[in-house]
Amino acid sequence: MNKISVIIPVYKVEKYLRQCLDSVIGQTYENLEIIVIDDGSPDNCGAICDEYTKDTRVQVIHKQNGGLSAARNDGIARATGDWITFVDSDDWLDPDYYAGFMAELAGPEVDILCAAGAVYEYGDRRVLMRSIPDPGVFSGRAEMDMMMARTLTNKYDMEGPKRAKLFGAPWDKLYRMRLIRAHSLRFDTSLSPGEDILFNFCAFDCACAAQGCTVTGYHYRRTMSSSATHRFNPDSSKIQYSYIEKLHAHMQTREEAPVITDAMDAMAIATFSWLLRCYYFHPDNQKGYRQVAKEVKMLKKQEYMREGYSDHRNPWLTKKQVFLVKLMRLPWIWPLKIATRVQASEWMQRASVSGDRLRCNA
Repeated sequence: MNKISVIIPVYKVEKYLRQCLDSVIGQTYENLEIIVIDDGSPDNCGAICDEYTKDTRVQVIHKQNGGLSAARNDGIARATGDWITFVDSDDWLDPDYYAGFMAELAGPEVDILCAAGAVYEYGDRRVLMRSIPDPGVFSGRAEMDMMMARTLTNKYDMEGPKRAKLFGAPWDKLYRMRLIRAHSLRFDTSLSPGEDILFNFCAFDCACAAQGCTVTGYHYRRTMSSSATHRFNPDSSKIQYSYIEKLHAHMQTREEAPVITDAMDAMAIATFSWLLRCYYFHPDNQKGYRQVAKEVKMLKKQEYMREGYSDHRNPWLTKKQVFLVKLMRLPWIWPLKIATRVQASEWMQRASVSGDRLRCNA
């Protein structure tokens, strides 16, 4: 039987940690190596982790806080399984989650197994987020390029309106160990957010084949403060510029692909939208409007951004992104501010209605 190395970084999740670890230990597929990394959590998480070493499959690493990516990389370095997968420590799994992957594994050529989706838990509400259009094996340069484009855009394809949602997530996938080792795949510790997408972007580029499975047994606990995509970060613009630079640098190592080029342009627009919401026009930004407007104008002049809004007919753009592109072409910044505030208000309203719970995560 294939051994699966399950890597679980832990930080400030005392309330949910036992549910997570119990769900992993209780898997019907028992050939697991469970690597739990206590990332210097200041609460009782470290002691809870140690309780689970009674199961001989569980290893616990206690370390100083270094962030999610560094913790995952420590787990990768320790892993000895045939497959590697990741679990966020406030999430949980259905009992047959890993058994489902192994039952559907098509053959030795498959390097990445992708779940069909995950159950997003919004307080008392559940939403099944789909990942792949259809189960099956994706192989060959054209199909793997499409997987890379999907990772950047979270869309099934260029024609369809439906969103895939989870192509950039690492926790709904299993990675063949030989793929990780052969290409020294690691999470970039200088990025957050963006590290997950960059990791998968490179993984799909290196993989011989990927397989979409029918598995949907991952439960992702979504809260208002759980995602870096909504928190104010004064270094956001620097981080995102670095993220885009690294994507372009990776593409310099291989042949150009139009489907990926279009996806990267669409991703630049998505990044611009994120920066407006979580940095430039975020309520915690203390800069005045004139200074913010000046910085936004400079951002619009960046080469990768100009390429992004040069053509609103980019097939990877969503309807909201097409509207944003039209606003970006205007000489004024205030329409962008109004649109951003409306979008942020809509998100906060949805979060409040769905009963999201707050948690803190570094």
